[in-house]
Formats: sequence, structure tokens, C-alpha cells
Amino acid sequence: EKTKGGIYIPESAQEKSQEGTVVAVPQMDKCPLAVGDVVLYESFAGTEITQNGETLVVLKLEDILAKMKS
Repeated sequence: EKTKGGIYIPESAQEKSQEGTVVAVPQMDKCPLAVGDVVLYESFAGTEITQNGETLVVLKLEDILAKMKS
């Protein structure tokens, strides 16, 4: 891909967003997310943890780009 400034960016260097399903939400009055929501987040965002053999990503609300569906 070529930018407006004429710089070529190889596909391997382009940032891709990640998709995930919400499995837990903070206990706050106006949390815009619910368990089961599908969200998009930047690939570098959050912290990966392993719990019961499953890899999870802990994200801040501001790291979430979009909610896809409820």
C-alpha cells in the first residue's frame, strides 16, 4: 500500500485489528459492554493472560475500537 506521501508500507507492517468476545466486564454503572459482545481492538493493546488453559486479553475500555454486536 502506498501512502499519500508516497511511502510504501508492506502488508506485513500494516496494523491489523483483533476481534474478541467479552467474557467479563467491570462493575460500573455505565459500562457500554456486556458479556457476549464482540469487539474490535488494536493488535498491540491489552495484556495477555492464561487462565485455566485459555488465553485471554485484558483491555482498557479506551483500547476497544468498536462493538460489533450484542
